[in-house]
Amino acid sequence: MSKKDPPDYPGDEAIKKAIGEALRQLRLERGLSIEETEAIRKAGPGYPRLPRALGIVVKRLREQQKMSRAQLSSASGLTLRFIINVERGKADDATVTDIVRLSFGLNQSAEDFVTQVVEVLEKARPVLTTIVSRNSIPDSWTASLHSSAPPLKATAGRRFTLVIL
Repeated sequence: MSKKDPPDYPGDEAIKKAIGEALRQLRLERGLSIEETEAIRKAGPGYPRLPRALGIVVKRLREQQKMSRAQLSSASGLTLRFIINVERGKADDATVTDIVRLSFGLNQSAEDFVTQVVEVLEKARPVLTTIVSRNSIPDSWTASLHSSAPPLKATAGRRFTLVIL
């Protein structure tokens, strides 16, 4: 299926080229080889909450503009199924060009759009940082992901990582 470009959209190839050049410039500024950059990318922590944050922002902006999902699909050149998955936080396969298309379809600059997604991601960070960075955690603290999962117990003086999906 061929995508219809949003108004003023420079095209997928132009977006890929601009992103590639920005990443190349960043790599050179940091003095990294291509192999080192690839190793960092593969070993990176990832952002498991990113699809959910993206969905929150897309739905909020779409509703503020009183757009239907079908209208956003038409305006962005993305499929209706993809828009639905994004809003449900299930679009972990979204590409950079998809995100730029969403921003154009929602009449947002790519920079403002990504900034809003990052702000949603950052809202949870202070709480998680406080929990994870404690020097000692009382023995009585336990966490359970859900009732059928075994409880996770943190012992005093030990750190643990809490991953929220």
